Parts: sequence; structure tokens; C-alpha cells
Amino acid sequence: MPKKIIGLVVLLLAVVAFTGCLKTGYQDLEPAEAKKLIDENPMLFIMDVREPVEYAEVRIPGSHNIPMGEVEQQLSSIDKEQEILVVCATGSRSASVAQMLVSKGYKHVYNLKGGIANWPYELEK
Repeated sequence: MPKKIIGLVVLLLAVVAFTGCLKTGYQDLEPAEAKKLIDENPMLFIMDVREPVEYAEVRIPGSHNIPMGEVEQQLSSIDKEQEILVVCATGSRSASVAQMLVSKGYKHVYNLKGGIANWPYELEK
């Protein structure tokens, strides 16, 4: 009996470990990585999914405000091959939108880890 329990526990741990390793389909970027992507790719689409009032206060230069609740309605205007960096205040909303974009067939999707709150570079006001 104990061998079966040990075997079951080992199997359960393996499943949990494997599930944690599954890719999300988008790439989380630290601010330095995101800044490099922005600097090296003038065609990058920076999608800021915060609410308009948040966006009006401060934003990454060159970003486009598409509030999280409006993203799906705006997708037809964005090419699925377009490189997209999704940002929000803390990285939570943007991660959800990044995952949704991948599920809709977008291939080059990045999420700013930590969001605007973690961005040490230039911001527009």
C-alpha cells in the first residue's frame, strides 16, 4: 500500500511540474528587454490596455491605447504577423490580453513584465 501512495505522489508531482513548464505562447519581457525590442523594431505595435484615464496620465512613447475591454473589437485592424508588445499598469491585464492574442492566432506577442510601474525609461505625460 505505501508503495502505491508513493508512486501516486511522484506521479502527481511530475504532472504539476510539467504543467508549470507549459508555454503561454507569448513572451514576458523585463523592461530592459522590452526597451531593446522597441529600439530595434520601429514597426513594433505597443498596445497599452489600460483605461483611457490611466493612459492620459503617463504612457510609453509611441504606444496605442486600446482598453482591455475593447481589444477584441479592434483586432481586425492588427495584422496577425505584427510584433505586439502589450503593456498595462502592473503586467496583469497585459498578460491576459497577450494570452488572448495568442489564442486568436497572433504569433509575435510580448508582455511587459511588471507593467508601467516597473518601467524605468522615458514616459510621456
